[in-house]
Amino acid sequence: FVIVSKCIGFIAPFVSFCSETQPYQSLLKSDVYFLTPYTGQTISTFLRKNLKFPVYKEPGQPFGICAISTDITERKAAEIRLARLNDCFLRFGVSPDDNINRLVAVCGELMNATCALYNRLGKNLLCSVGQWQTPAGFQSEDKPNGHICYDVIQHGGEHPLLVRNLQESPYARTDPNILPYGLQTYLGMVVKWKQAAVGSLCVVYQTDITPSNDDLQLMTIIASAIAVEEDRLRA
Repeated sequence: FVIVSKCIGFIAPFVSFCSETQPYQSLLKSDVYFLTPYTGQTISTFLRKNLKFPVYKEPGQPFGICAISTDITERKAAEIRLARLNDCFLRFGVSPDDNINRLVAVCGELMNATCALYNRLGKNLLCSVGQWQTPAGFQSEDKPNGHICYDVIQHGGEHPLLVRNLQESPYARTDPNILPYGLQTYLGMVVKWKQAAVGSLCVVYQTDITPSNDDLQLMTIIASAIAVEEDRLRA
């Protein structure tokens, strides 16, 4: 089928044709379906059929279904994220550090990041105790000054910090990971324990990206979950 146009959130009529594998009755009952991405795309478009009616070639012999549908891709993506995050929680064990690594991994996966980290601030070092897809040669402990994650911890803001164009930012001179790994975008959120900033969760990208509101909310939720594990670790 061919999408003709979009208007006010709806995709205008198309026809699904009957076949041996998709008889008329199944087409009429089907509700949600998806469009396979075109070459170069990575996300399928999910649609919900709001209005369906048969198309007749001859009286009493329907050969297809005409439908007007709503794009629910964002809603389906949110459902998939929620299911994946819930699965992560269900896999928690007794070790807080292992659970933190699970949370860092699911954060990186769901946000399609190049790499994800949880950095805990020690007395004199910034330590990457949670890692996902870290590159070869990555230094997991370093003096904190100059690192973006350290600034996130020091600032202790209530919302994630986004830094784009990293290669041209002041951090390119102070954070030792930016230039060697070709990082372009940073998104980080402070993690607190008893109101004190103790670490930062971050995802980084080798491309320029703009996170959605859902991305920001997801990072906030995962940072809060890491804070719970920090509380268990220090109990």
